[in-house]
Amino acid sequence: MSAARAATPVPGGGDLEIVVECTSDPDERFGTVHPVVLHADWTLDTPHDLAAERVARAFGGWSSCLLFAERVVPAYRRALEAMMDPGPAHATDMAMPAAGAWTVSPERDLTSRLFARAGRAWAASGDPRQVEGGESGFFELWGHGVLPGRVDELARALPRSIWPLPPGFYLRACVGAFDIDWLVAVVECFPEREFAEWAVASGSGKYLPPLDDIRRMSALGLSARDAVGVLERRVPVARLVDVANLPGVGGPTAARWLTLWARLGLTPTSAHYRLLAERRLLLHRPAAWTLDAAARAVSGFCPEPPDRTEIAVMLALAADVGVLEDAVRRGIRTSTDPRFLERISKENPR
Repeated sequence: MSAARAATPVPGGGDLEIVVECTSDPDERFGTVHPVVLHADWTLDTPHDLAAERVARAFGGWSSCLLFAERVVPAYRRALEAMMDPGPAHATDMAMPAAGAWTVSPERDLTSRLFARAGRAWAASGDPRQVEGGESGFFELWGHGVLPGRVDELARALPRSIWPLPPGFYLRACVGAFDIDWLVAVVECFPEREFAEWAVASGSGKYLPPLDDIRRMSALGLSARDAVGVLERRVPVARLVDVANLPGVGGPTAARWLTLWARLGLTPTSAHYRLLAERRLLLHRPAAWTLDAAARAVSGFCPEPPDRTEIAVMLALAADVGVLEDAVRRGIRTSTDPRFLERISKENPR
C-alpha cells in the first residue's frame, strides 16, 4: 500500500477536530471561533457551506475556512505522507513549515494550528517508555518529521534496558542516511545507554567504527566507557588485543593504558607496556610540551631521530631530557635498547 493511501490525519483513522478563528477578509485579525473536523478520508466538515463559499470567491469573496480546506489540509497531507515514507527523510523540520514558507499570514496561522494539533494526536500514540519525556518527547520528534512508528521500529530493535532514549537519539538515527543495522549490531555488543548515544552520534559523522573492531572489544571484556575511549582516540584494536594478551593484563587495563597514551597521539606497543610495568612506571607519561621540546632538541642534532613514541617512552623511563639526548648521541634509537636500559638502571637503581 502506498504512503498516500496509508496516511490518515491522526493515528488509527479517527477524526481530528481543530478550533480555528474564521475570518472573511485576509486582513482581519480576529474572527469567529469555531471547530472544524478533519475525517480519516481527508474530507473536512465546517459550519460553512464550502461550495457556496467557492461561488462567493468567484465574485471577490474570501474565507479562511476555504483557505484551510484547499491549501492547509493538502499541505499537511503531503507532509504527513513524506513522514510516513519508510525511506530516510531528506530534511529535518518537515512537520512544522517554516514561517517564511507561507505568503499569507492567515494561512501561516492556520497551518501552525493544524500541525500542532495533529502533532499532539500523533505524539499521544507513541510508547512513552521509549522516549525521554514521553509524549513531549514524541512531539519534539514530530516537529522534525519523525513519527512514533519509526521510533517504535528502532526502539524494539534495541535492548529495552536502555529505554528511554533522548529524542535527539532517535532524530539522528531516523533522519538522513544512517546505517540502522550497524547501530543495532554495535549496541548488541555494548547494551548500555551511554554506548548507544555515542554510537548514534558517531555514526552520524564521516567516521564509522568497524563493527568487527567493536565486537573484538566486547570479547575483551571492555566496559562501554572504555570502548568509547578507545574508539574516540582511534586506538588501533590490533594493538589493544596485543597488549591485552600480555599475562595478567586483560582488555580493560590495556584499553585504559592505551587511551591515556593516545591523548599524546601515540600508540605504544606491548613491549613498551612490559618495559614500563617492570619498572612500575605504567602511569608515567611525559607532558605534551616536554615531548615536543625533546623531539625538537633531538632532531636538531640527529638526522634520523627516534620516533615520537620511542622518545616519549624513553622520557617516561628516564624523566630527564639530558639522559635522552645523551642516549641518542650514542646511537640509541629505541627505549628497549639494552644500552639505554643499562644507563637508566645505573641512574635509578631499584
